Amino acid sequence: MNVTDLQVRDILQRPLFAGARLAAGGLGIGRPVGWVHVIEIVRNAPFVSRHDLILTTGLWLKQSIQDRLDYVRQLIVQEAAGLILELGTSIDEVPEEVLELAEEHGFPVIVFDRPVRFSDITQDIHALILGRRRGQQDAADRFARRLQQLTLQHSDIAAVLRLLHADTGRQTLFYSLLEPDRHHPPLAAEPELRELAGLDVRELEQAGRFGDGFGPLLLPLEQGGQLLLRPVLGYGQLLAAVGLVVEDAEEAELRSPYLEAAASAAAALTLRTQFSREHDARRQDRLIPELMEGKARSEEQARSLAGLPAGGAGAALALLLELDADDGEDRGDRLEGAARDLPVLLRTLLRKHGLRGSLHAESASLTRLLLLADGSFAAAEQRLLGGARRVLEDALRYAGEQLGGMRLRAAAGKARGALLDAPAAFREAGQALEIARRVPELGEAVFYHELGAYQLLQAIPDAQLLGGYVQDHLGPILQLEKEARRQLLETLDMYLKCFGSKHETARRLFIHRQTLYNRMERLNELIGDPFREPHKRIGLEMALMAYKLRTGAAIARGPGPGEA
Repeated sequence: MNVTDLQVRDILQRPLFAGARLAAGGLGIGRPVGWVHVIEIVRNAPFVSRHDLILTTGLWLKQSIQDRLDYVRQLIVQEAAGLILELGTSIDEVPEEVLELAEEHGFPVIVFDRPVRFSDITQDIHALILGRRRGQQDAADRFARRLQQLTLQHSDIAAVLRLLHADTGRQTLFYSLLEPDRHHPPLAAEPELRELAGLDVRELEQAGRFGDGFGPLLLPLEQGGQLLLRPVLGYGQLLAAVGLVVEDAEEAELRSPYLEAAASAAAALTLRTQFSREHDARRQDRLIPELMEGKARSEEQARSLAGLPAGGAGAALALLLELDADDGEDRGDRLEGAARDLPVLLRTLLRKHGLRGSLHAESASLTRLLLLADGSFAAAEQRLLGGARRVLEDALRYAGEQLGGMRLRAAAGKARGALLDAPAAFREAGQALEIARRVPELGEAVFYHELGAYQLLQAIPDAQLLGGYVQDHLGPILQLEKEARRQLLETLDMYLKCFGSKHETARRLFIHRQTLYNRMERLNELIGDPFREPHKRIGLEMALMAYKLRTGAAIARGPGPGEA
């Protein structure tokens, strides 16, 4: 099926073809016609596309028998629609061997017994093709308008699938990462389509099959035909996919506008459902406030609030997400708008990644998230840490792509086996978030258990003591002019990150080896040689960390080994 559904048989019914005859290839009159070309050269393959209808005076028929047959074979291999020959200009008859080859392959050969105006034929057929294409686009536009009206009346994706099936006559499918899959008609009624049940859209996404995430995907089916999938996106995330079973790539192109409209409608319905759930959850979810305010008196009471079975085991992971906007007159409005969207996005991502959690918006800029999992603590902890990383990765990508002029930071405390320990876990998350603000090189998402010595440095209450420690170890460097101070701190930091490898340090700093030697010599003059004694080297590393924590300065150009 071609994108216009125009076939050779339709061409034969045109008034201009009243004087034409079908000389061979009658079995191929159902071939699609996509365009019309005039080609006389023998080596025609590079100039012929699939479904082209070829016009010719037959000049090539004056070549050898082999060249004549090669001309037709190339058209057949290129899957051309057919051949229109004019007699009386270059030739007076069509050689029998050409007609036999065309008949053998069901390749239509249409003959005009007298000269005709090729310009009239091409103009007529092209107008017919373009008219049908416009008609199909108009039909797709009408479908999109009806679909828009439908989404104002229904909240169920099944209504979209029914309308899509009614307009295309094809099996429709909806694969969701949030809800049960839907099919119309039911796949049980079509045994040859049962392979479509349970298609894992998440695997397709992880394998990069959707490319940039916005375009359609065409998958071959074992029983013949193809599955055309269109991603359903919300907040920049793949939430589902709408599918149609089609015959081939040409029908896929024909049906693509319908599927695009259906995917947009499905996205609107999905997000509407998620907003409704967030509204209900916000009214009902009191777990985090009850835990933070100490109103849950026992673990059993806390598990009951969380909807967990009594007496069970598991783990909880506390996360803080902070929105920040660049200064501007509309800063408050931007924060407010993002704060409305963030809880919906987070609940959507929890469902997408199969996680259970409680959410509480502390303010327009700060959101608390408590992830929960049942089972042994070790297994539940690993499940939560992996799930949290996936959720934060998606949320941060959305913020980077969609929240221009705004930043999203996230931090997690240590996993806990008891819900009553949530306040301590949120305090750890708060400390980790503060560290993330002050040490940008740690990234936008930090986990408390991975912060190492930063945990200790952040916990020191005496800022003067910490400042004195930095001065004791780095004072001579900090007294230098700004540029010299920056270069030497950068060099020292990278040298320690590269475990004392001068070659790697020079490479990561993009400087010549001799430049590094000069800087290292200057460092030795200022702070001595603390690199040979482990306790002095550790003290120096902690002084650099404390300097970053106090000043918020990123002094290294890139990550150390294993941090990239």
